[in-house]
Amino acid sequence: MTPRTVRTGDSDVDALTSGINTQPSSPPTTTAATKGFLTAIAKFKGNLTDKEKAEFDNITTEKHVWDSLKQIQSKQATKNRMLNMNRIKQFIEGLSRYMRLVSCIALGSHDIGAFIWGPLRRLLEKASDFADGFIAIMRSLEQIGEHLPRFEKYSELFKYDERIQEVISWLYGDILEFYLGVLEILRNKLWKVFFRMQWETFDARLNILIGNMKARRKLIDSEAQAAEIEAAQKHRSEEERRQREIEKDNELRQLAELGRLLYSSSSSDDKAGLLEKVCPGTGEWILTHDLVRRWLNGDMALIWITGKPGSGKSVISSIIANELEMNVKSSGNSVALYFFCRGTDGRKSSSLSAVQSLLYQYVEAVPSALPYVYDEVIMRRKVSQRSLATLFESILTMGDPDLPVFLLIDGLDELPIEDIRFLLKTTLHVTGVATSRKRVLVSSRRNVPGMEKAKPRTKKSIWAMEIEGHNDNDIEFYIRSELEEIIEDHDLTIRHPELAKRMVSTLIKGADGMFLWAHLVIDGLLKRRTVAELEQTLTKLPKELMDV
Repeated sequence: MTPRTVRTGDSDVDALTSGINTQPSSPPTTTAATKGFLTAIAKFKGNLTDKEKAEFDNITTEKHVWDSLKQIQSKQATKNRMLNMNRIKQFIEGLSRYMRLVSCIALGSHDIGAFIWGPLRRLLEKASDFADGFIAIMRSLEQIGEHLPRFEKYSELFKYDERIQEVISWLYGDILEFYLGVLEILRNKLWKVFFRMQWETFDARLNILIGNMKARRKLIDSEAQAAEIEAAQKHRSEEERRQREIEKDNELRQLAELGRLLYSSSSSDDKAGLLEKVCPGTGEWILTHDLVRRWLNGDMALIWITGKPGSGKSVISSIIANELEMNVKSSGNSVALYFFCRGTDGRKSSSLSAVQSLLYQYVEAVPSALPYVYDEVIMRRKVSQRSLATLFESILTMGDPDLPVFLLIDGLDELPIEDIRFLLKTTLHVTGVATSRKRVLVSSRRNVPGMEKAKPRTKKSIWAMEIEGHNDNDIEFYIRSELEEIIEDHDLTIRHPELAKRMVSTLIKGADGMFLWAHLVIDGLLKRRTVAELEQTLTKLPKELMDV
């Protein structure tokens, strides 16, 4: 019996719910159909959060959906903005007939029903208080309902035709793909703000999806031969591949445009250049230092590494940055952003350059942020320092709260004072947001304006470390390694053993925590041709780095 539709009040939904079926039991299925359902379920579950899985697990019949629609309609009635729920009648009734027939071929797992009705209820409830979103989703469901096959014609055919069974399993994947696309949009905390832009992008996928369903319906109606089914599947794959290529090309084009505007220097190249200066066997201690280890583990929101000029802060920063990148590659669930300030390089000597670089790095690491950033920067031309800083704060704040983002700023003291304050305000603001998983590491000389104000308020909290004292063993190891060439060239071990010892001890003492001092002095000693010149140089070693 066809359900009667009444267009007044809750009865609009009540009339449609007559004759509701519950999830049927499922007899054994064929290998091809089993694979189709398993593949669709695995892909769908793999993109769900734990909370969503738990919610959908308890919703296995269409009754849950109708109950929710009643509540939505009642809520809309109180606000005098009722929408015609009858628009999705064809879709829900089509799904109901589909689930009855799936009992002939499905797996007997309640996941099949849960992933049909659970996500549907979720997206309707989520969008119900936003008219534009609700109407767009209702219109899409109506379109899909129009192209669902006439399942009632094939109740006997499904039991014996393995080809058609396989097509039905594909339909299941099509429906889950639609749900997943909408759920991804609705997960964003600011989805209502960006709904129109994101839905326009999703609409291209929806058209392909509906095209697939049209093809499925045609195959079922004509009891398609195996070759036709294979061709349809290949066509689907080809269309999806083409769409992915279009999306990828568009992403690369947008990224390239952003790069031309924001990308003035490569922080990755800076890191690589600094790592080349690392003397083998030195620097790794920083990764086991308690403060840095806690920061890498996400237990510290902010740490500060300080040191005198030439103490090796930038090299230490490059080692930490490299560790961050390796962690990202191995786990895939974090983002590493870093910038090396250089007062002598115009591309790296301002807070604007730093924000531009960090913003571009984030978009590279999190492609989902690209459309929004592209629209703001390229289309709306919001390119001032303040606009870019606000944009950077926004994408970090509204991004996935469970995605750790590590920001490393090296050489902060090399920027002008106002730039230091601006960059600190920009990068440290997001660490104070509730539930934020953003972590900031600053490396600089002492007495940087604004850093003391950023100190955590927790009493006795250790948030800063001085590099001097920790790098003594590294400097001694470096000096001994580099002096081996000089000692060997002048045969000092045999001819002048006291000079060899004095050279090592003098440099270790004179370095006083400064790697750069040791490097420059050794570079000068390498140019001395006689033992007398070495003796003379040792007696006149400058004490200050600038004097070297």
